[in-house]
Amino acid sequence: MTPIVPTGHPDFGTIKACVCRETMRDDEMAQRLLAYSNLGYLSKYSFENIAEKGKTQTEENEATFSSAFNKSSDFAIDPKGWLVLSGPHGSGKTHLAAAIANRCISVGKPTFFIYVTDLIDHLRYSFSPESELAYRELFDQVKNSPILILDGLSSRTSTPWAQEKLIQILNHRA
Repeated sequence: MTPIVPTGHPDFGTIKACVCRETMRDDEMAQRLLAYSNLGYLSKYSFENIAEKGKTQTEENEATFSSAFNKSSDFAIDPKGWLVLSGPHGSGKTHLAAAIANRCISVGKPTFFIYVTDLIDHLRYSFSPESELAYRELFDQVKNSPILILDGLSSRTSTPWAQEKLIQILNHRA
């Protein structure tokens, strides 16, 4: 559409997308970002539907989770540098990481989420002739994603090769 404005107006002679087209384009972008993110079922987690104090029973755990919740929420608004969430299994780290990813996606920031064990499996499989995704393509995607969330980073990697790949990714992003 060309806006009907007087000759001296800054929008004179410009072409603007109609509102319905802009909405469709925004929806398409959101779908592409969600597909790129690799979140799957974790796409349902947000800071609005996670209890700020977590699901723990003790005051100490509530305070710890609340602090992690607030730091994660702040990081999601301005995701620069690194944020490391640590804690025992079932403490909510994955849900907070997914909430960060979903908030970033909601404002148009490409975000890639992957479990470290899955990443290593995918990298190994990418050497197979049956693999649809080449090793270099996947490795570059992980290394160069604008926002990268590695879940389960503290889990044991089984081989020196797996450790080397993780170190390469982290060094590249440092």
